[in-house]
Amino acid sequence: MGVSCRSEILQQFRHQLARSHGEARRAVRGGVSLFSSDRSLSLLSWGERFLPEYFRERPSKMHRWIDEHLDRYASRRGMK
Repeated sequence: MGVSCRSEILQQFRHQLARSHGEARRAVRGGVSLFSSDRSLSLLSWGERFLPEYFRERPSKMHRWIDEHLDRYASRRGMK
């Protein structure tokens, strides 16, 4: 992969990240909580709700496994 190709990919990633971040900030400013009222959402559910452009396909078995384990870790302090 050439330098210009990597630079273009990085630029696209930054643009999408900035757009998603801006949307999240506007939602928070508008009184929509991304976190406190949605603590019951799993990581995958949260992503599907707030980042739908990245969740067009159904999650694979691996993604569901990771989601289950990360959610379990989030509910227990001190786990790495």
